Amino acid sequence: MSADATTPGAANNLALLRLADGDQPGAIELLARELTAHPSLPAARLNRALLLVRAGRHADAEPDLVALIGVDPPPADAATAHERAVAHALLTASRARQGLPWEEVRAASGMSLDTAPADDVARLTRRVVGLAAFAGRHLEAAAAWLDGDPEPAASRARLASLVGLDRDEEARQVLAALPSATPYDALVAGWLAYRAEGDVAVALDRVPAADWPTDGPVARARLEIVAADAARRGAWGDTSRALRAAVQLGAPAATRLHLAVALAHAGDLDAARDEAQRVLRDAPDAPLARRLVQLLE
Repeated sequence: MSADATTPGAANNLALLRLADGDQPGAIELLARELTAHPSLPAARLNRALLLVRAGRHADAEPDLVALIGVDPPPADAATAHERAVAHALLTASRARQGLPWEEVRAASGMSLDTAPADDVARLTRRVVGLAAFAGRHLEAAAAWLDGDPEPAASRARLASLVGLDRDEEARQVLAALPSATPYDALVAGWLAYRAEGDVAVALDRVPAADWPTDGPVARARLEIVAADAARRGAWGDTSRALRAAVQLGAPAATRLHLAVALAHAGDLDAARDEAQRVLRDAPDAPLARRLVQLLE
């Protein structure tokens, strides 16, 4: 017996077929029909939100994402909990793409402005937002999987979840199963190598140098992972070179402060003081920058 439009999940499945044929508007319409008939289906709600974000319809996607995140108490079902966690990451990325104030972006991630909660969803989103030691600065890079085809995009959503939940071996298996590696996949591989104290350069080299963007968030994220690895090895000259390149690509003030620290470790105290003073000019109440300037005077 074939499923009709009243069968839960039927329109959702048809929407995926429409999407495979390249009919994104038709897929969105079918998902809307599914949710009208069965508003409690989280998979359909998440699929529609993903397609709306990919189409640049962020305001239309937000109610679906808020509805998924706002389930109280959190669902016990593992699949639903996963969808809820991905919704956190997707809403965070969507708000960042709209250029909303950072407070609203952080609020979407479920993170306190002062401390990062220890629950799984917050840890997931912290990792999606910040793929290494520099939390909050890889947001756009982590959102890159949204631009992929539906199945790889779903795999990369799972990849982000696994990394965020410290299930590194499973994350490596997902990476290995992807049909081809994107720069974002290489960033994740680099982060996994960094966390395992492995060879970060080899992980990043899974994507040829010619295929890496030379500007934008992915390029900055790559430089920051390289810098974090160099700092761990005590190679402060390499660290400062990578961070300086990231700053030249428009990395935020916190990266400039890390550059100042790296330059100080490398023995270039004048350059370190200059970088810290630049941070203070942009943020006069930055306590770490002020303290660093005082130490270097």
